[in-house]
Amino acid sequence: MASVLKKTKNQKLSHTKEIDITRLMFQICYTFKDSNILKIALTHPSKTNENQLFEHHERLEFLGDAVLSLIVSNILMNKFQKAQEGVLSRTRAQLVSEEALSQYAQVLNLGDFLFLGQGEDKSGGRYKNSILANTYEALVAAIYLDGGYEQAYQFVFTPIMHALKDVQTRVIDHKTELQEYCQAKKQGLPVYKMTHQSGPDHQRIYHVEVCLKDQVIGRGFGSSKKIAEQAAACQALSLLCNKD
Repeated sequence: MASVLKKTKNQKLSHTKEIDITRLMFQICYTFKDSNILKIALTHPSKTNENQLFEHHERLEFLGDAVLSLIVSNILMNKFQKAQEGVLSRTRAQLVSEEALSQYAQVLNLGDFLFLGQGEDKSGGRYKNSILANTYEALVAAIYLDGGYEQAYQFVFTPIMHALKDVQTRVIDHKTELQEYCQAKKQGLPVYKMTHQSGPDHQRIYHVEVCLKDQVIGRGFGSSKKIAEQAAACQALSLLCNKD
């Protein structure tokens, strides 16, 4: 897979930096067959601007974005088997946002391993969220090219599962999310009303509508009013987000 990268350049690094590369491979629990791919993943464009012998990681960043999206989508599909598309999309967006990716990178101390131009280094580039996030994407792509999808999946799985602990409550609380959405759009507050009940007394099903400015924007049902309202809010969010 690594053949998609240019073969005309060779990252010329000091002995100290080579030791750092080995340390990083130990930290990420993956040993590259072609360490040059890892070096490219860690090289910021500012380094290439100073020295053309260095190939920067923008192409890997492009690929890593797609690989990350696929892996996170698979994780969410498996974990939330009954979640609707809108919920899955919003959760994925949180998990692969610049802020989230930079946090994954910080856990690995990726900033310590970056190859930066002198100016970018002096301006604190090793700690910038945008640079860390881009480098993390490039690293995912490098693992994918060197070891395949399963290796990339294993690398991404643990930080994603840890991050999910923080976002799950927001995923589940659709009513709060819908209220925040409506307030942000300055459309007023959603109103819930139960339309009817169905089923036997010992197994009641509650049916709820949620309205915004007297217009029905979502419907839901469940074994309790709270569950039905959450379902209605979830449908409303999906419909509203699709219109944006």
